[in-house]
Amino acid sequence: MSSAQRLARMFGLTLAVAVGLFLLGYAPTVRLAGQGAIRAMVAGLAVSMVASLLGSLPLVTIEPGSDPQTVPTRALGSMLIRFVTILTFALALALSGWFQRTPFLIWIALSHLAFLSVDTVFALRAAQSTRPSE
Repeated sequence: MSSAQRLARMFGLTLAVAVGLFLLGYAPTVRLAGQGAIRAMVAGLAVSMVASLLGSLPLVTIEPGSDPQTVPTRALGSMLIRFVTILTFALALALSGWFQRTPFLIWIALSHLAFLSVDTVFALRAAQSTRPSE
């Protein structure tokens, strides 16, 4: 599987998780924070999704059979990219006043945890693809 195919698969799974989170969280968000919180929810999901996709780039571009020593370095790079992306967008948007701050930050945290599961699956697959065949 090529890097482009792995990236497309990552995008599809991340989008599916985002849609699932939206559908699961719509009613509780409206009930607890009002209709205006939906914009904050969508923004929080979008920030986490962008961070997840950008953070996955170092992992999905590992070619099968490449040096296994690169996996830990790429995993750390992935975490750094994710952290910086989340921090940058969360601070900028939370302080902008465009969204209700509390639902926005809650949805960043919740969706970040959900997207971590997708990222972990791809990291494990990347690590397995570098193993020498027996």
